Amino acid sequence: MTKSTIDNKALLFNYLYKNVAKALPATCSIRAANFSKSDISAYFLLKYAHNLWLTLRTADHPLWLKNAQQLQIDLGDPADLVRFSAYLKKCLALKKNNYFHITLAEISILNFLLSLEQRGLICVLRLPAKISSSHKSLPLNLSMFMTQDFYLGQRNNLNHLLLPIKDEEFQKIVARLYGRNFLFSQFSGHSLLKLLPTNQWILPVLSDLDQKNTNWQQNCQQFLSDKTLLKQL
Repeated sequence: MTKSTIDNKALLFNYLYKNVAKALPATCSIRAANFSKSDISAYFLLKYAHNLWLTLRTADHPLWLKNAQQLQIDLGDPADLVRFSAYLKKCLALKKNNYFHITLAEISILNFLLSLEQRGLICVLRLPAKISSSHKSLPLNLSMFMTQDFYLGQRNNLNHLLLPIKDEEFQKIVARLYGRNFLFSQFSGHSLLKLLPTNQWILPVLSDLDQKNTNWQQNCQQFLSDKTLLKQL
């Protein structure tokens, strides 16, 4: 990626950020934001009152994930930024947006994912061969987190460590968090998809909702069942 391309993306991101902030109602604020390195997708974590949240995605192409809790704004290709702010205001006024509350179990798993990452461990999903080879031209349904092989692996070298995980509640929560952009993904060999914490999203949320330093290890012990996971607490 050339310097001019990077500069242009930075200009676009700044424009989008300012216009998103301008379009928000008084009861809402941007709590986190990040921009894709590979395209012009931008993600904004919007915070409302009473622990109500919304993940906003702006892009010039459809989202790869199915059943993700996100509000998607199509910028068009080429991007039409003239009508962006007005259209966003209209979309935010809808009552059927994919708002969500962050539960105590999700807060505990976010803490757990950060703890694992600090030790070089991440979640890994084995994709169906067709989806893996399609390079995101075929959608990934988040329900596959429950049906496909799931692992705990070494972030920098999955060949060194790849432990099978079978924990319905854990996989369900990780899928939900991934669909809200609290994790991002990287393709690896052998149809494996690395799932890494989006720290710039997780840390502000924990700062807001976990100020009392909740005993997340104890909370996780109450609903996790996989022995490999429990050993990491």
